Amino acid sequence: TGSKGQSVLFRSANGNAHILDAYRTHSPRPLGTSFAGELIRVMPSDTDMTVAARNRISSADIGFYGEGSHHYHTMGDNTRNMDPATAQHHGSNLYAMVEGLAEADLSAITNEALAFESLFGQFAAWPQTLDRICIALAIGLLLLVTGRTRPGWSLVSKSTTPIVLIVASAAGVVALMVALHFLRGETPLHPAHELPYLITVFGVPISIGAGMALVLNRRWDTDHFMLGVCWFWAIAGLLLVIFGPGAAYIIVFPLLLMTIALALDTRVGPCWRGCI
Repeated sequence: TGSKGQSVLFRSANGNAHILDAYRTHSPRPLGTSFAGELIRVMPSDTDMTVAARNRISSADIGFYGEGSHHYHTMGDNTRNMDPATAQHHGSNLYAMVEGLAEADLSAITNEALAFESLFGQFAAWPQTLDRICIALAIGLLLLVTGRTRPGWSLVSKSTTPIVLIVASAAGVVALMVALHFLRGETPLHPAHELPYLITVFGVPISIGAGMALVLNRRWDTDHFMLGVCWFWAIAGLLLVIFGPGAAYIIVFPLLLMTIALALDTRVGPCWRGCI
């Protein structure tokens, strides 16, 4: 899987609770994201784990993709070009994980599916049922706020704003990628690991989003605008919970916080602003 980068658990299948438990509790530096697994599932690519998954065997994909050179899937993808730090991270995590699985009671394996993510150096895993509960709470709060504020049909136009943001951001990122390709004379396989590309991928959406917010905030009521945006992400989150549960948390958790804040604002905000 390349020659450098951090070792990441990026996919699992057929009941992953025991695998994640062994990885989380025994590996010295566990790192992973179930979001990547959902992306790979819809891509035309396979790994060795695909065979196990098709035969309903509990399995996991662990690899490293921090490729700043062109070794990945080339003749240069060999031990001579391997980063020692990558080999150490990968080997120590896998060895400890296998020891943990050897000590585990494998007769108690269930089909429970967990979502997982690493944040601030901590590896967390939770039942995907939690995502379903969160999206249900978020939609319930949005129905409450919608009934309270009565935005009318204008809510439809406001809820499509994120689509414009996504399309504009994607177009901006592609345009800058092409420009960087001509300026640098190359297109690295994993560009997000290099600073100019990192700035492009994150800077363009943030800049466009901030600009749109400034313009639209002057034309639309803020509460109704935020309500429309939340409804868009609620629909997107619900679709992910159904069709891509391993990635739903990237929308569902922030959405729940947004809807709680919106519900509090529409309840307390008018009184607070009236006092001011």
